[in-house]
Amino acid sequence: MSQNSDGLDETIEQSLRVAMTTAARVGEVLARVRHQLQERAASESTERARALGSRLDAERQAARATYGRVDDPAWWQTATPDQVAESYTLARAWREADPSAEHAAHSIETTIQQRHGLDLASLNADERGPALTHAEQQLAKGTNFDQARAVRDLVAAEAADQSAAEHARREDNAVSVAEAGSENTQEQGHLSDGDNARAGATAAEADVDAGKGRPAAEWDSHERRAQTEEQLRSNGHPENAVEARMLADYAQARPAEDIVRDNKPPRAQARKGRGQSPGQGQNRQKKRTITR
Repeated sequence: MSQNSDGLDETIEQSLRVAMTTAARVGEVLARVRHQLQERAASESTERARALGSRLDAERQAARATYGRVDDPAWWQTATPDQVAESYTLARAWREADPSAEHAAHSIETTIQQRHGLDLASLNADERGPALTHAEQQLAKGTNFDQARAVRDLVAAEAADQSAAEHARREDNAVSVAEAGSENTQEQGHLSDGDNARAGATAAEADVDAGKGRPAAEWDSHERRAQTEEQLRSNGHPENAVEARMLADYAQARPAEDIVRDNKPPRAQARKGRGQSPGQGQNRQKKRTITR
C-alpha cells in the first residue's frame, strides 16, 4: 500500500473484515441449525426425515452454485466484499457435508490471506452475541428450512450484535476520554502556588519592560506575547504555569505599568486631631518637649 493512499484501501479492507467475520459466524450457525433440524426430523418420523433431506439437497445445490464460483479468477476481479462473504457463508455452512464446500472455504481463506493479510481461519466463529444466539434458537424451532431466509435472519442478527458492540465501545471510549480529562484537570490543579507565583512574577517583569514607552495597541501584540512566552520557558517555568500565565495575558490588553500606575494609592494627607485647633496641638508638643 502506498504512503499516499487516500484511505480507500483501508475502507475496503475494514468492510471485508466485518463481512468475513459475519460470514464465518453465520456459516457455522447455519450448519448447526441444519444439523439440529435433521436430528429432530429423524427422531419424529421417517417421512419427515425424507422430506427434510430432499429440501436440504436442493438447498445444497443452490449453495454450490454460489460458492463454486470462487475457482474462477475472473470472478475475483469484480467480486465485492458482500459477494465474497456470501460465498464464504455457504461454504462454511456446507463444508462438513460437501467436499466442494470445504475446498471453496479453503480457497477463499487462502485468497483473502494473500491479498489482504486477513487470517480467516483465526476468526472465532463461536463468539456469538445475544441477537445471533436468539436467531439460531428461533430457526432451530422451525419445521421448515429456508436457506435464503435463514441467512438473512442470521446476518441481520449478527449486524445487530456488531452495532451493539460498537455502541458499547464508543461509550467506553467516551468514559475514558472524560476520565483522562478529569485527571488532567486535577494534575493542573496540583501545580504548586510557588510555580504559579514565580511564573507570574517573571511575566510581570517582562511585561513592564516590554510595555515601557509603548502605547496599549502596540503592547497588545502577538510579537510581544511570543517574547514573553519564550522568556518564561527559557527561565525553566513549568508548562502549565506558562500556559496559565499566557491565558491571563490574552485577557489583559494593557501594559502592566499602566495597571500599576492606575492603581497607586493616593498620597496620604496629614490628619488633624479631632476636636482641637492647630494651636492646641502645638502647645501639647511644647509641653512634651519641656517635660523631657
